[in-house]
Amino acid sequence: MKVSVSRHAAADTPLTNRGTRLTSAARRVQILEVAISLFSRHGYNGTTTKALAAAAAISEATIFKHFKTKDSLYRAAFQHRTESDSAEFVSLLERLADAGDDRYLLRTLFHGVCAGYTRDRDLHRLMQFALLEGEAAENARLTDALAHSAVPNFVGSWIARRQEEGVFAPGPPSVLVTAVLAPIVDILQLSKLYGVDSGHDDATEVDVLVPFILRGLRRPDRPDADNRP
Repeated sequence: MKVSVSRHAAADTPLTNRGTRLTSAARRVQILEVAISLFSRHGYNGTTTKALAAAAAISEATIFKHFKTKDSLYRAAFQHRTESDSAEFVSLLERLADAGDDRYLLRTLFHGVCAGYTRDRDLHRLMQFALLEGEAAENARLTDALAHSAVPNFVGSWIARRQEEGVFAPGPPSVLVTAVLAPIVDILQLSKLYGVDSGHDDATEVDVLVPFILRGLRRPDRPDADNRP
């Protein structure tokens, strides 16, 4: 059952649709989750703050109490989902990098990306909408922000580290990050977002990609270097 509240009451005394009080932090998270859901289905231009308020069973005043503009809400939604699980995952990848196990690191990385697309389809649809709707300058800012998020940053530092150790071939890490991540991302966009069946499950695709990517990264004289030199 939805609870109707006045414009001012909603801003001052946040309620869920069951009448349970939410803390300010919990209300902010609720708004972000609703925003991701609506933005992913209708895009930025097709989602109004009125629709967001209705979906969250709150007033527009409550939204603007937490986010000054629709644009700031949109950006916060990206940050909320992309950073929430990244720290723990990157910590795991860093431990694998310290062990020098490149093969297992890549498998873990790719399985994590697969899990992200499976678990959070809304976020990835939202990113597709953002790029389709945005102007060139805005797309450049979004692409740059994504490229410098936690996981791509880790991959770049891992590549640079292995290059310094003489395991990976020379080359700009920023370019090689794209070479590492683009194949699995492209496959997952087709299968998870667009419903194009590749005929293979995630595990098979990872098993095929890992040795392929490693052969491209490693120096010819270090084809099987899985540990510290």
